Amino acid sequence: MVGQVDLLFMHENTSATSKVRRISPIKLTPTVTAIATPSELQKAEEFLALTRFREASDQLTGTLEPVVQDPPDFLITDGSRTASVEMTRYLQRAGKRGSPEAQREAMEMRVVARAKEIFEAAHLDVYVNVSPFFKISEIKRVDVEPYAQALAQLVWDVLPPAPSPAERLVMTRTDWDAIDRVRLGNVLANVSLHRWWPAKDAWWGSLSGMASADVTEIERTIRRKELDLGRYSVSAGERWLIIYAWFMRSAFFDREVLSAGMFTSTFDRVIFFDLPVQRFVAVA
Repeated sequence: MVGQVDLLFMHENTSATSKVRRISPIKLTPTVTAIATPSELQKAEEFLALTRFREASDQLTGTLEPVVQDPPDFLITDGSRTASVEMTRYLQRAGKRGSPEAQREAMEMRVVARAKEIFEAAHLDVYVNVSPFFKISEIKRVDVEPYAQALAQLVWDVLPPAPSPAERLVMTRTDWDAIDRVRLGNVLANVSLHRWWPAKDAWWGSLSGMASADVTEIERTIRRKELDLGRYSVSAGERWLIIYAWFMRSAFFDREVLSAGMFTSTFDRVIFFDLPVQRFVAVA
């Protein structure tokens, strides 16, 4: 399996009235691609989230090492002080069968990633950032390829003119007629496109959606993880739980509803860490 991790520097714009959150890429770093299993990819994601938290908070200093038999995920040693750290990704409405929002988003991402492949193979050295907004409630696997083919054609049909030193940013948004011509009228609400000068890479995806404000989702995650404390494979002076939001719409959470120490826990410290914007709240 080929695992791909794209690291983005992000900024956010959250509307206080609608709680709609938009995260926009400012800079794309080179893609890191490696052969990895799903568990290895998860461990790499957790390592990145923990590293970013340590940098943002100046906490959990010391030597970091993964725990072979989790839980917990990591052990940090700083002189005589030790801390175990359990990492878990936040997802909206996550249950025993996962998060329906995350499952829907994953299928959208398949369509977008495939469309990007098709477009770039057909149009070499044409760099355009594409943000599609889906309105369909479910995408079946059999629909991924035809939707991707149509989206790639749509981007070419409405491609903004090439940017220049005089006009460094060129933007456009598709109208319904253009979407309907490629037979995506029931699939997409709109597609935003923009081209920068100079650009040598492109980003396709949608990071705009509703932020959850349901604090019971955070508390349920804490209680579920507390059940694992009895089977920790290592002992440590402190036990930390970090619930982190990843680069996904289904991980958007309104931090304004969280406050320091709002929950009690058998963990010594519980952190909600919004990784894309490098902000955190010590909720317990």
